[in-house]
Amino acid sequence: MISTLRSVYAWALFGLILLPVFILAQAEAAVHALRGSRRDGLRRRVAKGLSLYARLSPLYDFRVEGREHLPRSGPYVLVANHESLLDPLCLFLLELPVRILASDRALRVPVVSTLFRACEHIGVDRSDPGSRKRALDTACSALEAGTPVAIFPEGQLPDTPGELATFHNGAFVAAQSCRVPIVPVVLSGTGRAWAPDTVVVTGRHEIGVRVLPPLDPGDGDAAALTQKVRTLMTRPD
Repeated sequence: MISTLRSVYAWALFGLILLPVFILAQAEAAVHALRGSRRDGLRRRVAKGLSLYARLSPLYDFRVEGREHLPRSGPYVLVANHESLLDPLCLFLLELPVRILASDRALRVPVVSTLFRACEHIGVDRSDPGSRKRALDTACSALEAGTPVAIFPEGQLPDTPGELATFHNGAFVAAQSCRVPIVPVVLSGTGRAWAPDTVVVTGRHEIGVRVLPPLDPGDGDAAALTQKVRTLMTRPD
């Protein structure tokens, strides 16, 4: 009973915050479409609006560290580990203009899918090589235009929360190709706070968002770079 009430409260609060953000984003996206202008500011404002859920909900205690490592301008590839559907909310707390490369499942969720498109986030069907290539091509185009991109290099949720799955090297190839820095972000606690394949919110949880210093991707082997970043992200605080 308590879990049900807690979950109803969590979803009701999210809905109350999402609705005005959705309306304002749609209006601003229409203006950008007419002008053909970039939507970096829109994504930053949407992130700030949705992050209110994290700030106001008593169900989560978010701890953000290393914010000073975030580049103040220019393109970069942000890479984060993936434990839960709460992970994008963690990135929203950073209030960045990033275009997030995410599973195309987001494009099948009402309201969220419309907001996703308004912000020009990048959907990908990870089971389809053609879709993966198109998504990375879009990410590279965004980087070349000066917009940062966020990618979850595991490409899937881990079997055990807190464990890193194998990293795919697409994010690192893109960083090397576009000669932009890599900003690793380590997320912790989201898998316990919201388990995959459920809408039930359990208890109160501490969630960490730790930004590591940017890395120059260099011109070396992408596989070695991928492993280097994964190793950095597994080190203790």
